[in-house]
Amino acid sequence: MRRYPAYAALSVLMALALFGCSSSFPVRFPAGSNIPRPSEHPYSPVKMSNLPAERGESTQKGGPKRFPWERWGRHIDMNGSPIRNFYIKKGDDLIEEGLRKEALSFYLRAQKESISAAEREALIYRIASCYLVLDRPGKALVILTKYFKGRSQGVSSVGIRFSLLFAYAYGRKGDYDQSLAWFSRVYRLARGKGGFAAEAREGVSALLSSIPKDELDVVYESWRSEPFVGPIVARVRADRASGLRKSAYIFGGSRGDDYQQFEAKARSPTSGRGAQLGVLLPLSGRYSLLGSHTKNGIELAMMGYGSEYAPRFVDTQGNSLLAEEYYLDLANAGSRVVIGPLLSDSFEAITTHRGEVPLLSFSKKESKGGKYFSLGVSVHSQVESLVVSAYRSLGLTRYAIIYPDSRSGYEFAEEYKRILRRLGLTLSYEASYSHGRDEEFVPLAEELEQSNSQALFIPDLIGKAVLFLSNVSPSYRERLKILGPAVWDDRKKLSRVRTILEGAMFVTPFYKESNRELVRKFVSAYKNKFGFEPDFLAAQGFDGATMVAAALKRSEEESITFEDAFLAIRGYEGLTGLINVHPDGEVERFYSILEIKDGKIVEITPSAYLAKAHNSDL
Repeated sequence: MRRYPAYAALSVLMALALFGCSSSFPVRFPAGSNIPRPSEHPYSPVKMSNLPAERGESTQKGGPKRFPWERWGRHIDMNGSPIRNFYIKKGDDLIEEGLRKEALSFYLRAQKESISAAEREALIYRIASCYLVLDRPGKALVILTKYFKGRSQGVSSVGIRFSLLFAYAYGRKGDYDQSLAWFSRVYRLARGKGGFAAEAREGVSALLSSIPKDELDVVYESWRSEPFVGPIVARVRADRASGLRKSAYIFGGSRGDDYQQFEAKARSPTSGRGAQLGVLLPLSGRYSLLGSHTKNGIELAMMGYGSEYAPRFVDTQGNSLLAEEYYLDLANAGSRVVIGPLLSDSFEAITTHRGEVPLLSFSKKESKGGKYFSLGVSVHSQVESLVVSAYRSLGLTRYAIIYPDSRSGYEFAEEYKRILRRLGLTLSYEASYSHGRDEEFVPLAEELEQSNSQALFIPDLIGKAVLFLSNVSPSYRERLKILGPAVWDDRKKLSRVRTILEGAMFVTPFYKESNRELVRKFVSAYKNKFGFEPDFLAAQGFDGATMVAAALKRSEEESITFEDAFLAIRGYEGLTGLINVHPDGEVERFYSILEIKDGKIVEITPSAYLAKAHNSDL
């Protein structure tokens, strides 16, 4: 088994002196059927010819070209009334600059706002349109279908602009019959006149021009008697027979071809050097500080590898849908591995999609197996670090736990009991307590003392632990070893309660005051480069990036997959602890443990602890 010792990362620092669409909204128009003419969309009483961008052009002179289905006016809803929501208006402004991905992020924010029905309708149209431009027709169809089904509306209530959007989405998805049916509906709603009728004709011609000859013959047989589509398919088929075939960039070309004609690629957030390593982080918005610190750590790690592994950073803005979109972009751009995202919901969104590019997330969620790994502060790693440390350094065998009656509390409790069973240790007492019911602590403390437990784990905030321990007798408290999770690593809060927590042990994800050479050099290099001390996120970013770079390098040297190289990581002495990757993809990390001793916070010797944990093959 390949080892990844601390010097693999230390050498870097010394050189510095880094969806698919499961359901749809179908409309079947059999060839030759007598199709009724539905009225205009009930929410669009004004004439379409009076609306801006009827032909699909930008409302800003000289602005970027619009796709044919992008039929809305800037800052107005489908009725032509002014839109008041800030996020929708901001998205419209970005559309005028050709920045559809950025616009989509603002439209998605608007979904969480309280807006009128008219604004909601306009928003759904914009979101679906953007996904279609970004070559996600399945996503666009899911959004449209959900909207209309949620309003209990059938096909007859779908207006002309939404019908056009359906037509292009189905066409881009490769469902020819559905696309032609919706184009036919657009033509009928327009009564064969005006810009929409012309757009329907052009759309059908483009779609048919993209269809392979054998499939075109099948379409011809199905649609030749339909009054609108029939003549067009006959003409295209005749042109094809004579060797003529028009360009059909919307339906036939690659997404890159579409973007060259319509998108301002120079300002794409995925621009930059580095084809092998993509990074997804929230670099703007609510979580920007967390993302920027992680980015600093990654940059510091990659400085030791040259331009070959230069990371390509992408700002997810803390949005799970954008994270999923940009993950696909990075995969399409040739990234071999993606680092990130930082947030759990973004990790869930990406892993649900199940792409082909391996990913190392910083989420607290456990690894998903296969290609998806997670280096976050997991419950398992916290509990295992505490129990192993207490057992091996102090010889404690009787363990108790009191935990909040919450999802997090139960997760900690189940993991705690599982590890005790595996190590053959005794669970001498277990109890939960309700939120806001501090009076429950009195009987629980009495029961705990009767259990004769040697150690007590309290997976809750420091304040709750202090409240409970105030009900424990001083004599028993002196004999009881208190164990705490990583959330206790807060020096300001600990400074106010050190007396009652004297002797307590708790997990630290990153101890920057450590005497370990790797940590000292990292802190020094980080301060020299960025002007301030690193935090856990910076250290975790460094660890994640060096692990990925090491696995990439090994995969190239030994001609194995990145996944196989990453799964071989054992005994990696990182800044945030000793890291092992198990065959099932679980990333296990033994954290350093801190202890409050004589009112001061000290580190339990990490080198001896890590060596014992490693050699015991836990």
